[in-house]
Amino acid sequence: MQHNLHFLALLAALFFLHGCNQHQVPNQEEVLHLISVIPDHKIFPHTQEYFTPEYYSALSEAWALPSDAIGEIGSDEWLYYFISGNGDCDDFRIENISLTSGNPILVTFTTYHCGMADTHTLHLQRLHRHWVVADFDSTLTQLKQYIAHQRSYFQSPAWRQYLQQCDPPAARARQREIELYFQRYPL
Repeated sequence: MQHNLHFLALLAALFFLHGCNQHQVPNQEEVLHLISVIPDHKIFPHTQEYFTPEYYSALSEAWALPSDAIGEIGSDEWLYYFISGNGDCDDFRIENISLTSGNPILVTFTTYHCGMADTHTLHLQRLHRHWVVADFDSTLTQLKQYIAHQRSYFQSPAWRQYLQQCDPPAARARQREIELYFQRYPL
């Protein structure tokens, strides 16, 4: 009887370890879902759980920054084209998904849009038993640099000079957006 209990305990431990290790690499469906939540033309609400805290914090703050342009294209334009790029083509698709094990897991994939192919990289980490995005195309560094630059610019004489050249009601409205941003994201 004692021998059978030891055997059952060992068997249970093996099943537990097998269950823990069987999902060391995300499957294609999980990867496609994570790609789908990467901001593309907008940041999607209720997606925080699909990113590491560091990456989501950078994403959400970058998207919260008001534009530095009034009535024209601003520095924020780059945020709108993470995946599909610019253009009104209906041929967008994702192919050639490849995973490289490691910590984090590296995913490469190709997007096709408007007859052009682009290769992207996605770094995934396990967080609370789920796969999450830790970085996409090295944008974590770019997001942090963008935030630092814009915060500095919005406090500079160059920004105040730009506002003086704009339509006064629009300039006041944008400055109010910036004040609200700094209240929400203090220095």
